[in-house]
Amino acid sequence: MRDRLVGQDTIKHFFENALSAGHMGHAYIFAGPQGIGKSTFATQLMKLLLCVEPKDNNPCNVCKACYMFDEGIGIDFVIVDESKNSISIDAIRDIQKQIIIRPAYSKRKVYLIKRAETMTEEAQNCLLKTLEEPPEYAVILLTTINPMSLRETVRSRSVRVDFGRYTYEEMGRILELNGIEHESKFEYWINASDGIPGRALELAGSDSIEELKNCVYEAIGKCLESKVGYIELVELMEKEKQNIGVLLDLTEGYLRDLLVIKTGANPSRLINTDKKDIILRNEKNFTINAIINAIAHIENGRKFLNQNSNFTNTVQVLALHIQEECNK
Repeated sequence: MRDRLVGQDTIKHFFENALSAGHMGHAYIFAGPQGIGKSTFATQLMKLLLCVEPKDNNPCNVCKACYMFDEGIGIDFVIVDESKNSISIDAIRDIQKQIIIRPAYSKRKVYLIKRAETMTEEAQNCLLKTLEEPPEYAVILLTTINPMSLRETVRSRSVRVDFGRYTYEEMGRILELNGIEHESKFEYWINASDGIPGRALELAGSDSIEELKNCVYEAIGKCLESKVGYIELVELMEKEKQNIGVLLDLTEGYLRDLLVIKTGANPSRLINTDKKDIILRNEKNFTINAIINAIAHIENGRKFLNQNSNFTNTVQVLALHIQEECNK
């Protein structure tokens, strides 16, 4: 795994030790913010667990199990990644029907449930039955941005694995591995991502990032000028619904730069050095607590959007919260 994944060395070491000692558990919860790499890690781990001839904690890529995994032929593995708003009980029942059949090409059967926080209450209850008495060959992996949304009984029967943010060097390596070359914005993408690869890749993939950044700064300026300025921020979020992740990254980057100046740090540490004049001019309009609260509101808004909450309601509440912090 070390050869194929950047960073998260503690987690890699944990699973390498478990595999070497033959002490793999039956259920793991991968927890961390959206874009941190939980699903990427889980997918690589699935292949390693299925491989019949692993070498140095890496899949061999030549055995039947590796071939079937690469081809997406799910006989000994299943990936649940519902495109709907929630994971239904039927999806979990399908797992229960398959899990009782012994592996065909591997020593294990592995199940990955992405966005586990979207499981319905009925689905979680159904999964609990499997977690209580799992077959000795089964491993169940769950990824979630909010582990506390899972039932306590599900959490207590699983090992929680928390994913941490990546270093600057690790982020640079991840961008390079994704075919993103060094250019003028390379450092900005890394700094603005706050150690979350998914955000950096999203920023790097946006062709109109400068234009969107200007719109974000103008919208926040309206919030500072008027107590109903948040309406423009809502309209911007509605207009950029398909780019909401990037928009929130830009907004949070602006606020973090305000915090840098507000706490007396050197302006050279700014993420958005091209907006230095605006940041220096507006920092006096915010208290440190207001900036911290606004960042927290953005993260909370991300969580609700990732859980497929009503988009319009979520961005309206978020914009109103930002407006309130602008006027404290």
